[in-house]
Amino acid sequence: MKHYFHLLLAVLALIFCWLVGDYLSVFIKLPASLLGLLVMLSILLSIKRVPKSLDVVSAWALRSMALLFIPVTVGAAAYLTDLGAWLWLLLLAILLSTVLSLALTAWLAQKLLVKSEVESAGE
Repeated sequence: MKHYFHLLLAVLALIFCWLVGDYLSVFIKLPASLLGLLVMLSILLSIKRVPKSLDVVSAWALRSMALLFIPVTVGAAAYLTDLGAWLWLLLLAILLSTVLSLALTAWLAQKLLVKSEVESAGE
């Protein structure tokens, strides 16, 4: 019973972070889910660990995420002729955003790893 209570608290923590993100989205022009994710990240960084129950709930949500792509796929199929007219522009946008994301991630990881190595060498 105690295990289920902890899982319920983890679900409520996720909902709370999303609601805080929803509130913040009134003032900061970013999606509520992204702001909620940043709130959750800041909380986890401040406690310096991920509670086991939150890990279990998050893993289940990530495994079930593929179901969220079904409505998008159906919507894309409904507008297939419109998408075909803009196919090259869409492919270019996907390619550029992917390359930019990978480059930014690699640069940031390199900076953080070098900083981490310098800090551990100083100890």
